Amino acid sequence: MTKHIIITSDRKKSNISVYSQEPAVVVTADREDMNSLRTLSEANQAGVYILVGENRRYVGQASGKVYDRLVKHDKQKEWWTKIIFFGREDGHLDKSQTDYLEQKLIQEFENSGFDLENGTIGNTSYIDKTSKIRADNVWYTTHEILEEVANINLFQMDSIRELNETENSSKKKFVIIDNNGNKFSDKSARANYIHLVKHYLTDSNYQDAVLRLVVKEKPTSRALLGAQKSILPSGRATTVELLPNIFLYTHFSTEARRKAIQKFANQIGIKIDILW
Repeated sequence: MTKHIIITSDRKKSNISVYSQEPAVVVTADREDMNSLRTLSEANQAGVYILVGENRRYVGQASGKVYDRLVKHDKQKEWWTKIIFFGREDGHLDKSQTDYLEQKLIQEFENSGFDLENGTIGNTSYIDKTSKIRADNVWYTTHEILEEVANINLFQMDSIRELNETENSSKKKFVIIDNNGNKFSDKSARANYIHLVKHYLTDSNYQDAVLRLVVKEKPTSRALLGAQKSILPSGRATTVELLPNIFLYTHFSTEARRKAIQKFANQIGIKIDILW
């Protein structure tokens, strides 16, 4: 479960949020919160950071202290208004891992069509297989935190609007209402997806229809239910066990999960409305 802390200073709520879920820690903040970031422990360790301004981005990394890099950017770059940075909870992210993650994000932002200020594709250094798996695990967890808890789609244009709304995101609900009078309400699309499928898997009127969807192999984004657990090379599970030997595929972006929810509803013959 993700732990979310909102940083306060001088009895006034700031716009700094700290999210932690083993092994990752993620911080989002406004540029105006630089002074408060100075004393934040997560800002004084290694990590990868993203400067955000409208549809403009800059990706950087620090093998020492993220804050030291931000201070330089605060003096040299005028355009950014938001900051996101992430690393390991224990602070143990080495240079090969920060290089690897920096390059990974630069490529993702380029592919997504952002105005990227980086002049290169990032630093390149040798990274062994074990370090790469650990770095990937930090990134997968970070991406999940941003999408599922902070409600930030990092690679979607106009995501600055989502960052501005983060402070109020705890009041939002991802709601599924079906034609049988059931309502599934949670701020996490992932949690609602799981609750919906498990509800109908244990409903005697629909159980047979759901069981017919279970394949003998591992579930995928196409075959949502399977009889085997699925795990990424990083060791991160892409499935949740709903009942003994029945696993649901959950490794989606928020938008892809919407489609998966609708697909499941169509397959078992129910009508749903998804509200956000």
